Amino acid sequence: MKVVLFSRTMCVLLGSILCARVAHGTEPVPQELPCLFDFSTWDASSTNYPLGIMGWRVAAESSSKFSLASALSDALLKASSSASETSGGAHNYTGKLGILDTSSGAYALACALCTKGQMNIRVTFDIMTLRNPFNGTSNTRTNECGLFYRVGTSGDFTFAGISYTNTATQQITGTTPQNPQTLTIQLPSACNAQAVVQLRWSARDLTGGGSRPSFALGRIAVSGDVAPNTLTPPQNIRKIAISATSLHFTWDPVPSATAYALDLYACLETPRVPIFQEDFNAFDGASNTSLENVLDDYTRTNGWTGQAVYEAAGCVRLGNSSTRGWLQTPLVTAPGKCSLTFEAQAWDHEEEATSIDAYCIQGATTNLLQTLYLSKTNRQSYVIQAEVQGECRFGLTARQNTRNRFFVDNLSLCPGWQNQTLVTNNMITTENRVCFQGLRAGVLYKGVIRAINGSEQSANSAEFSAKTFNATLILLN
Repeated sequence: MKVVLFSRTMCVLLGSILCARVAHGTEPVPQELPCLFDFSTWDASSTNYPLGIMGWRVAAESSSKFSLASALSDALLKASSSASETSGGAHNYTGKLGILDTSSGAYALACALCTKGQMNIRVTFDIMTLRNPFNGTSNTRTNECGLFYRVGTSGDFTFAGISYTNTATQQITGTTPQNPQTLTIQLPSACNAQAVVQLRWSARDLTGGGSRPSFALGRIAVSGDVAPNTLTPPQNIRKIAISATSLHFTWDPVPSATAYALDLYACLETPRVPIFQEDFNAFDGASNTSLENVLDDYTRTNGWTGQAVYEAAGCVRLGNSSTRGWLQTPLVTAPGKCSLTFEAQAWDHEEEATSIDAYCIQGATTNLLQTLYLSKTNRQSYVIQAEVQGECRFGLTARQNTRNRFFVDNLSLCPGWQNQTLVTNNMITTENRVCFQGLRAGVLYKGVIRAINGSEQSANSAEFSAKTFNATLILLN
């Protein structure tokens, strides 16, 4: 299945450098929040790291200073290790992963996070000592293991402000955690809303001499709070004036927006016979009782399904204050290129969300077609162009579980795609109004608007549309 409306193409360029090799560590795969790394069930005989975790050699030898630079190389995970193991490196301690520094290498355990859309990033981890050769005479080492972070995959790491030290109790056999502690810290705001944040735990020599202790992690949990979008999409887009060659729109100002970006398309439509359509005219009441179990009594075609579906004076309202609303068409046969057309509007209430998803179900597969941001004041027309072949169902659903009510009307599926020609792309205006000039007479135009503040942009607004007047022919005698 391929969706072509507002599609983007990503090109990945790969190159190889011959006759040269730069030592570095493999970057762990960023994990979306919330995420949990729990090593309690990890196979003790495994030499592989869990997804999102990596062991690194970070310095040529242990030091009294933490190593902050990028990794020198990967560290092979030593399987079925214990406190009796004296060789340096990364160790699989049966339900724990750990590091042991020596005079020939310093090591670290690292993970990577994707914090996009998140703020107040909190890290909770179980840390312990595994090997502790401290005997008060020949071995008097007290070492410190700290948590470090960096944004991205290059540059030095920064100390997060939390660390752990071993005790003066010897343990040189087994895998029993010694002095286990659970520590929690909130990362600095620089880690909010980032594509990649890397964390790593590494050690340094603190006091004493002799053999060094090893440290281990049993569980790492990372969570955050959903970051509010400071820039909301423009709302309440209104037509001010229309002529044969111009369209003039205005919209409500967006707080903190310094400018607006606009995309405008000319739509050259050809008459098409719908494959499927529903006008919802039978939903002519204003009942507070959901009709989800008797939809076929109100629709032109049997086979509709939904949740929290209400009458709304000739259209349907989906959802209530505590239930997510959704609606799915009967089974239809799509011809390949097709256009799903409908009208929609969000519930006009201060606390109500405005975003919904349009999707298609084929067999056991659900494919998102597009996320839409609805107006609370105007019912807008939407055309979603998709490439779907064979039997399927189309659906609309609120994105939030609660307080995400919206209206739907005049839904149809037509063969073929609407021919859209880009008129202006990312046109910038500093005012909450625009006048498009030099347009063609009698043509339907559609567009979207985004709020801007510096490098930040909001999501697209609800789609606006208007048709220029037909040109008037004046005959001169």
